[in-house]
Amino acid sequence: MKKIIFAAISVIGMASIASGAYALPCAERYSSYRQRLINERYQPLDCLNKEITDEIFKEICKGTIGKGIGHTDWVNRDYNTIRMSVTALTDGDHCVVPDYTWSGGTTRLQKILKKLEEQSD
Repeated sequence: MKKIIFAAISVIGMASIASGAYALPCAERYSSYRQRLINERYQPLDCLNKEITDEIFKEICKGTIGKGIGHTDWVNRDYNTIRMSVTALTDGDHCVVPDYTWSGGTTRLQKILKKLEEQSD
């Protein structure tokens, strides 16, 4: 029972530090996860649109999925790719949203945001 309560409090705490319109939960700080990907020999792919490129992390495209929610793409030596959703934090770092896709495709987050847009129309 204590583990369940701790897990619930952790999720609430992570959700509260995520900035962005939807208060998405934070799986991990981007700067830490980025270093783990580099250690696993993944390479970041720079954002191609310079107008929405993050100032600190050149691979993050800001606001591409929704208000305050961007994405970043990574590739390894075998050309496997990861696309992760990230939200901006107030200290300049980002938060990795616990929802990403391998080698393209539509993420669950994109489906949720599309449904929210349809409902607001």
